[in-house]
Amino acid sequence: GEANPAADAAPAPPPAAVPPFEPGVVPDLRGVERGEAERALRAGGYDFVVTEVPSATAPAGRVFTQTPVPGSAVAEGGVITLIVSSGPDG
Repeated sequence: GEANPAADAAPAPPPAAVPPFEPGVVPDLRGVERGEAERALRAGGYDFVVTEVPSATAPAGRVFTQTPVPGSAVAEGGVITLIVSSGPDG
């Protein structure tokens, strides 16, 4: 293999990056940080709402449930609901 200095300079991908998703198909955002998920949905042209609920098991600030389920067809203008953990209650 030849040395490629440009490859070393490339920034590492961020953790829990959102995989590319097809238009009209609900992306799987479970486990993704809220801001990252919102950016991905905006970039994909999706409408979405975010609901925060306490969870003793899901990491705070990350999506742990979403509607419709990943892989579902979503009509243009359809809304995706993200349920984000606000951490343990109390």
